[in-house]
Amino acid sequence: MKALTVSLDYGSTEYSPSGARHQTPLALPLRVLDADGSLVAEGAASTTIPAYFDISRIDGPAYVRLTWPSGRTETQRVDVEEGATAQVSFNDRSISRNEWSAWAVPRLGERTVLATPEVEPGLRIDRFDRAWLRMWTFEPTGWMPAPVEPIASDRNAATRQLDFQLDDRCRLLQVGGAHVPWRFVALPGGGACRVLLTPNESGDPRAEPLKVLVTTFRRDAETLLEFLARDSLRAANTLATYQPLAQQLMSEKVEDPVSAIAGAYFLLRTEGWRRIPRFWFDNLYVMFPWLADPAVIRCALMIRQGLALEADEDLAVRLLQDCLDRGMPVFSEGMALLQESASVLRSAHGTSRQGLFDQVERLVASQAWAGAVFSFYGETPDQPSPERMVGPPGKPRPASRSKAAMARSIPTATPDTLMGGYTFLRDLS
Repeated sequence: MKALTVSLDYGSTEYSPSGARHQTPLALPLRVLDADGSLVAEGAASTTIPAYFDISRIDGPAYVRLTWPSGRTETQRVDVEEGATAQVSFNDRSISRNEWSAWAVPRLGERTVLATPEVEPGLRIDRFDRAWLRMWTFEPTGWMPAPVEPIASDRNAATRQLDFQLDDRCRLLQVGGAHVPWRFVALPGGGACRVLLTPNESGDPRAEPLKVLVTTFRRDAETLLEFLARDSLRAANTLATYQPLAQQLMSEKVEDPVSAIAGAYFLLRTEGWRRIPRFWFDNLYVMFPWLADPAVIRCALMIRQGLALEADEDLAVRLLQDCLDRGMPVFSEGMALLQESASVLRSAHGTSRQGLFDQVERLVASQAWAGAVFSFYGETPDQPSPERMVGPPGKPRPASRSKAAMARSIPTATPDTLMGGYTFLRDLS
């Protein structure tokens, strides 16, 4: 018999604040291949539990391939003698210049500027010193702006990182600037949250000039959702069978409802919801009214199970409305379910609830990319817009409008909500 043990030695996972209540080990999917590239086994290893593989069928060297959420892979060759167990370890000591930012590299790819020894002038974060940020909190009266007040921060030439401690409320971080389109990025509440901002090294003119990445140190749930956001279902499935992850996240919803949402999204995407009691989804919706995601999860589940009665359709529509009445989904997977549910329900309720479906349609059209977390363009949270706006706070202008056209335009009144609460990136301590 020949065996293989694979461990994950990612020291960067230790660089998290003490307030990370729901911190979980990082786990990544693995594939074991033979010399011909044929798949022999697959599984997952975490920073606390290694993976074990029986590779007796391999005659010759084995190749172990680790997959990051970004799609990048890392492969190691190992020779195993008959009757022996070989050891393979993947580590992050060489993928980032700073330990505190290494967590973001697997989401960006190994060639990201965060991993390079020198930073080109065009990719320095100080290019965005005049970019501004603003926090929005969903209150009973609606969305309210507030200054960005991190409890800690780090920076180097290529990136700026901000740490927050968030309570159980729906929040959005708004980013904008003269050359940075105004957009919102959802921040999961209920504990520590870290935001990393770094220039986009892509040469695609459609790409966002400033990338925003978010982590709440729920590494198993976040990695699962990052794979879903990129439609990497094979990697997500491999990861989810680890322990098994999705059901475990759902069962621990009282301790960590945000991670339970991640598990529910995976189960809905892969038909695993059929193996889960419905009251698990119902409890997630009832017990955590500050989260918008459980409403659309419950709505989508009703549609999957079938709307046999008119009362079922009415309830599904109310759940769709309730999702937006609670704020915004935390994750982009929720936006996909909003769109799916609205398309199904519109045929029966399109006339009576036209405003609701128009609201969903506009939000879908305004969606931006921020990985697993939900992001969209707009001036205020309740005014999503597919048109990208740039400019200083209180003075939005279409990104596509020329300077000459701007000079000829007639100034308009600016709502007070667009004037206050912002903080320039350069001024954050």
